Amino acid sequence: MEKNLTSASTQVNAKNIIIIIVLVLVVFGVIYNSKKSKVAEPVVTDIPNIIVPSTLPVNDQEKARQEIKSLNEKISSNTCIETGERSCYDEHLQLGIKYESLGQLSDAIASYRKASAISPKDYVPYSNIGSAYYGIKKFAEAEIAFLKAIDITPNNVSVYTKLYDLYFHGLKRLPHEMNAFFTDAMKNTNNDINIVKLYALYLEEINDLESALPIWESLLNLEPNNAAYKAKVGALQKKIKH
Repeated sequence: MEKNLTSASTQVNAKNIIIIIVLVLVVFGVIYNSKKSKVAEPVVTDIPNIIVPSTLPVNDQEKARQEIKSLNEKISSNTCIETGERSCYDEHLQLGIKYESLGQLSDAIASYRKASAISPKDYVPYSNIGSAYYGIKKFAEAEIAFLKAIDITPNNVSVYTKLYDLYFHGLKRLPHEMNAFFTDAMKNTNNDINIVKLYALYLEEINDLESALPIWESLLNLEPNNAAYKAKVGALQKKIKH
């Protein structure tokens, strides 16, 4: 019994450390949260027919083209309407994915928009629109789409991860802006472990090792046998000492 109580106490203390980190970040939360409250629909103006290198092996590209042809034929003949609106949504979404795999991003975005028009409460088309815009470095349009996806599913870790990539690597946001972003992400995902780890990795990226270390230590307290956490804590301690 004593051992169980000690283990529970350790986990509570580790969680408290994470909560304290979030509370500290709340101070910086004004910029991102105020912007997020003004979510707009993704930009719907036409974009040039931009082609980027395909992500598919050459042998699979022809198969994708045939699948695109088949999906377009179904959509054009209104076959999907006969099987229900959800089928139309799925076909436009799959069409977008196929276009994107071939590097035809403007066609992909157009298909994702049609899917979102059919099912505006689904976050996936908006998330995919954001990824496609990010791929062609249209960062403002990508942000609008990602924020729309988060507006639909505020606890969506995958979209927050995409938004992080846009803010940090694309838009080169400053530390106080990134802190505001992480405040919002952790609050809405209830301190999801993946967001917490992403924050720790971000702190390492900006060389704030002293702030990253206690986060990894708290994660290690939650999972004492996690070899990756142990290695991370050891490596950071060594770097800080030097």
